[in-house]
Amino acid sequence: MTRPTREARARDAALRKVGFRRTRDETGWSMNGYRLVFDGAWAEVRCDLPESLSDPLREESGRPGLWRSLEGSLVFEIPPMPHREVMPPDETDPLAALVAWALRTASGRPVPGWPPPLREAVEAAIPGGAFSIRTHELTALGTIHHEPDRLALRVPAIARTPADLPESRRLWLEETLLETRRLNKLVRLGLQNGAVQAEVDLTGAPLEQIAPLCRIAVDALRWVVGRIQRPLNLILDAGLRSEVLDRNPGRARSARRSPDHV
Repeated sequence: MTRPTREARARDAALRKVGFRRTRDETGWSMNGYRLVFDGAWAEVRCDLPESLSDPLREESGRPGLWRSLEGSLVFEIPPMPHREVMPPDETDPLAALVAWALRTASGRPVPGWPPPLREAVEAAIPGGAFSIRTHELTALGTIHHEPDRLALRVPAIARTPADLPESRRLWLEETLLETRRLNKLVRLGLQNGAVQAEVDLTGAPLEQIAPLCRIAVDALRWVVGRIQRPLNLILDAGLRSEVLDRNPGRARSARRSPDHV
């Protein structure tokens, strides 16, 4: 039998510290309705999707933490963080701290007693104190939402969708947003007040991890918004005639076709 590596032992100890135990089939960890699995260097905490979250594109924004609705579950994706062989006695293992963050925010309610980091600390973690997305189709300025009970980074992927958007195009828009969410990590894509918003919510995050989390969040937002611009502009182009976009995407959904094929 292969002996676990030092890193694996440290990981197991961190998860036991927050109450997780190995599943019987040894494929993950579980605790009181939560399941934790690893996807490469990333970790995922999963639980049942609440009935109140029936429409993630319109109801997810503002939910604290990295929770997203994916494939019928509520999922909190934990990015890989720098590993330290020896932890100072007054610090918590990064993995344990991030898993505890997931558990604190799973209810969707504000995190009691969480002091948000200083805005200056958030800005210092982002090169230049601000971030923007630049593609051939878009230049958008990201914003830092810093409030007493919330911290989130947001980018308007589309500032305004047409009020008279045909039903088939609306369905394609929603299909594309849901598919992009499924294929990428961390970023919520949603429809808010007629706009397509991309956000990463860091509410409740361990303060000692704010700097790396902000950098990871900005990179994720740039990647996702940059990739989604062309298909969204095709969908919203009223002058574009397309047999694909002008019909209901229901049949195309099972084949996972992209509106790039117009």
